[in-house]
Amino acid sequence: MADFMNFPTPREHVLTYGNTTIGIIPDICLVSHFQVGSWQVLYRPTETGNIRRWGLPLMIPNFSRLKDGIFIEKGTTLPIHGFGRDLPWTVIELDTTSPTGWAKPGRSPLPVGERSSTTSPTGWAQPGHSPLPVGIRSSTTHLAMQLSSSDATRPDYPYEFTFTATITAGEGTLTYTLLMENHSSEPMPIAPGFHPYFAVTQSEKADVVTSGPPGFDTHAFDWVQHIPDNPYPFPHQVTLQFPRRGTLTMSELPQDGSYALANMQVWSEPPTRPDHDFICFEPTVGSEDALNRPADRLNIATRSTGKIVLQLRAQPL
Repeated sequence: MADFMNFPTPREHVLTYGNTTIGIIPDICLVSHFQVGSWQVLYRPTETGNIRRWGLPLMIPNFSRLKDGIFIEKGTTLPIHGFGRDLPWTVIELDTTSPTGWAKPGRSPLPVGERSSTTSPTGWAQPGHSPLPVGIRSSTTHLAMQLSSSDATRPDYPYEFTFTATITAGEGTLTYTLLMENHSSEPMPIAPGFHPYFAVTQSEKADVVTSGPPGFDTHAFDWVQHIPDNPYPFPHQVTLQFPRRGTLTMSELPQDGSYALANMQVWSEPPTRPDHDFICFEPTVGSEDALNRPADRLNIATRSTGKIVLQLRAQPL
């Protein structure tokens, strides 16, 4: 492992709950680490540091490639996987409530000016003050980060929005809550998705046992020259058994009885690539060009908010 990739790197915020550890690089909205016990669930590019092959990024406002790159509704262009991972997000909240660490005299677990649910009534960490009495056990259990419309987004995605991503550590779980607020005077089409890189060695890819998505079979590919890059229906919950590691359950939690993630893309890289020891099972709103198909995207009403909740639950062997 390259020294600069030792966990946690200087850019990573760490969340903990019991034996669950989560790393986040909030300025690019990247969940960089998810570990339960000794099982490191998400792939880390330990030799290359390749930010494009790491962890669990959010792809927004569009996950999939658009035909000819064109967003038909507005006659603009959007890249595959959108712009969300290329623009700076802002941390808006850190919660420090779980019993796994110790507050230090004169030390705050938050940088000065960052919001915490356990600080003073104003909610802001102050220089030289700890939001917890000395000796009270604490750790960070969730982090919220936000991206709003700006001059960088309006030319290609001319809507006024606020995206908020909240990551919460639980007992063996990572819960990802995405809020999409539409401040525009017209409905806002959107088709985001999640792109998790699950760590598995090249030699064990065909031995991963899955409960879905329907139509997918690890043994249908040789994982060298014949590698999946296909869309499948997402049944809102998929269980993956990784050899020598454990069982991972990926679930969309319904909101008001409804689901938003209808598609699952499965993908990997060939062993000739520097980063390849992973399989991606990617839950998304829709498949290729979904943002241009009203029936296959989300259409968030004006002055309304859409919500997606994805949960990963890991049970190590």
